[in-house]
Amino acid sequence: RLDLSDFSNHDLDSAFGLWMDRISRDPEIWHDGFNLVKAKWAFHSFLEKYGDEIIEAVKTVKGLIG
Repeated sequence: RLDLSDFSNHDLDSAFGLWMDRISRDPEIWHDGFNLVKAKWAFHSFLEKYGDEIIEAVKTVKGLIG
C-alpha cells in the first residue's frame, strides 16, 4: 500500500514514476529506503503547496523583529 495523500496532484505522476522505477530496479528498496524517498517527495510537495506562504511568514516575522 502506498499513501500519497501528502503529495500534491501536480507531483503524483512523478511520485508514481519514481516508485515504479525504484521498485523495479531493486525490490528490497521498498523495505529499506522508500520511506526516505517518500519523505523527500512529501517535503517537496509541502514546499510546492505552501512555499509562498512560508516565505511571506518569514518576511513578516523578520520585519517584526528587525
